[in-house]
Amino acid sequence: GAAVPILTFDWEGVNIDLLFATLSSSSVPSDFDIDDDAVLDGVDSATEKSLNGPRVTNLIAKLVSGTKERYQTYLTVVRCVRKWAKARGLYSNKMGYWGGVNINIAVAFVLQLYPTALP
Repeated sequence: GAAVPILTFDWEGVNIDLLFATLSSSSVPSDFDIDDDAVLDGVDSATEKSLNGPRVTNLIAKLVSGTKERYQTYLTVVRCVRKWAKARGLYSNKMGYWGGVNINIAVAFVLQLYPTALP
């Protein structure tokens, strides 16, 4: 399988994973919608994998966002779990630990089990 082209760096104290994707156009249109399935038409395997991370994250966010408060609860819990895991060196797909999408799925699942819970 193709590897996901990624550039990892820290900028002003924030860790950034910058994904690379090759599209069939010479520029990114202002109305580009990463969630539209048509963006996957004709792309190579590595680009498809690069685009799927943000697409899955957006889909999970849509599934838990029944109300503004519920979506804010989701974001707050995701941020807290990520911060907790990073502080303990437990946040890294590359090292065999959970990464962003795994945490997003787990938090979404818990919110489905306890829809009225607050952080």
